Amino acid sequence: MEYEGKDLTKLPVYLFDTFSPNATDSKGLQHSKYGKNIYYAESFEQARQTFGCFPNVKLIQGSLPNSLNTMKIEPISFLHIDLNAPEIEIKCLELLWDHILPSGIILIDDFAYNGYEFTNKLFNDFCLHRGISILTTAYGPGIIIK
Repeated sequence: MEYEGKDLTKLPVYLFDTFSPNATDSKGLQHSKYGKNIYYAESFEQARQTFGCFPNVKLIQGSLPNSLNTMKIEPISFLHIDLNAPEIEIKCLELLWDHILPSGIILIDDFAYNGYEFTNKLFNDFCLHRGISILTTAYGPGIIIK
């Protein structure tokens, strides 16, 4: 919450997640039958403790895109998309697009990795219909500047 000596704790940060350790499939379905993902939060309570010292961080528990409908969306200047479920990611971006400020930055985590061609296609199609392009970074994520 600090960047080059600047205090970012006054900016609202929203984290949307199920806050469950169950792994997801490619459609974003999360279930214990898929096993446990060591990178996922153990629980909502653990996540709340981790981010408790940052009053500007709001944890929104639930599955996307449904949990987006539970709140009023504020203007967005930075959006990091990393759901590992490209169809859900696109649905979320479609819902949020009008809330992203001009020059807002969208970081697409799984954009240009080998094996993520479907993700790449969905995001490129999304941008093609809006007359914008995606910057592919050297290490794989994509960046959209609205």
